[in-house]
Amino acid sequence: MISGNSEALVVIADFSCSRAYTHHLSYIRAYAEFIKYLGIEVQVWVNRSADKIVLEQLNQFNVLPILISPDYGFEFKSNPLMHALNRVASFFIKISSKYLTDKALEDIRQKVSQLYFHRATREIKNLTRRKVKPTLIFPSMDGIGLRFIDYCVLKKYPIHSYLARSLNIESRGVLGISDPLGTYIKISRTDNFYIGYETDIIKHELRLHISQNKLAWAPIPPRVNVSANQVLVKKKNATLTLGFIGSARKNKGFDAIPQILNALRNSKINFEAIIQLANFEWDEYPITYKLLSKDQNQIKFLEGGASENQILDALTQIDFLVMPYSVESYKKSGSGILFQAADLGIPILATDGVGFDWDLKKFSIGITFKTLEELINTLKTLENHPQDFEKVFKNYNREREMASKNLLELIL
Repeated sequence: MISGNSEALVVIADFSCSRAYTHHLSYIRAYAEFIKYLGIEVQVWVNRSADKIVLEQLNQFNVLPILISPDYGFEFKSNPLMHALNRVASFFIKISSKYLTDKALEDIRQKVSQLYFHRATREIKNLTRRKVKPTLIFPSMDGIGLRFIDYCVLKKYPIHSYLARSLNIESRGVLGISDPLGTYIKISRTDNFYIGYETDIIKHELRLHISQNKLAWAPIPPRVNVSANQVLVKKKNATLTLGFIGSARKNKGFDAIPQILNALRNSKINFEAIIQLANFEWDEYPITYKLLSKDQNQIKFLEGGASENQILDALTQIDFLVMPYSVESYKKSGSGILFQAADLGIPILATDGVGFDWDLKKFSIGITFKTLEELINTLKTLENHPQDFEKVFKNYNREREMASKNLLELIL
């Protein structure tokens, strides 16, 4: 049982948690707060290059910045040596991929990854000497994190259990895994390894190869300080406020925003919009930004590298979160901003067919659309006949809380 399990130690680890503008920080903090609230000891492992904001946001926990990743490493000005080593490692692997077989290249990646997680393995050994068998939770599983688990299983380290939340990003990056499903299948042969999924399509894909008792729905736990009975109740204003929040990317439909806003104007819908900008530009980005900049009386921009607090503040100002995401890119993927919006009771309008539309349809926390016309008609309907979303968000957040408790019961 969870309650009263004072001897349990849960380690929440994320090799990619280094900067405040990613979802990694919010995922870690939500898990750490939830587990600590249940009376279980929590330790947090983040990237050594974690910035000041990350460490401040996690200062209520025992934080060890001991993880290293070539993809989320130090900037040159903060650590020139590690920055140079990361560049060399990345270049070496890139060149090797042109001349070596897949197996040989995978052997090299595995060897290189051991150099990056040696501090983590050393800490595991320190816990072993203290006769502590931790439970390792990876809220945002990536390639190097999955390699680390594989290594720990191979070395038979005394870990109580492992939980990997598969987010469909394990193949990305320098130390990504070309066949993550194959690695999951291999590791799942050990008794104490579990996989959490966010989206239905990932669940069905995993169930074809991995035992059902190793799989569990793993939404991000609701924030402890925003309970299911205290979702945000917004005052209804004459002007509809829409949020396109989440660091802008091409596959998140950023280039479609001017068309959406023009359609709103043509439909005589009074609106304002809060739009988050990009961290990394693509070819069409400057053109789209220039179009949006013409209407700054209706638009407020949020910087791409906004902190979690800035994002949460923006969410509290909107009536709906609009997510015109690419189905092709997000067919299997969940959404971090969805959980942050759910904590505050912000309804979501998203492209039909994205991985997280299951949450919207099953729990009625939003509405999906297939075309621009459907989106505009939905907004017209909601403007003239507002729905009361408060009850559905209370239910959704209760379900998230129950799922998180059940998951912890399973792995502890």
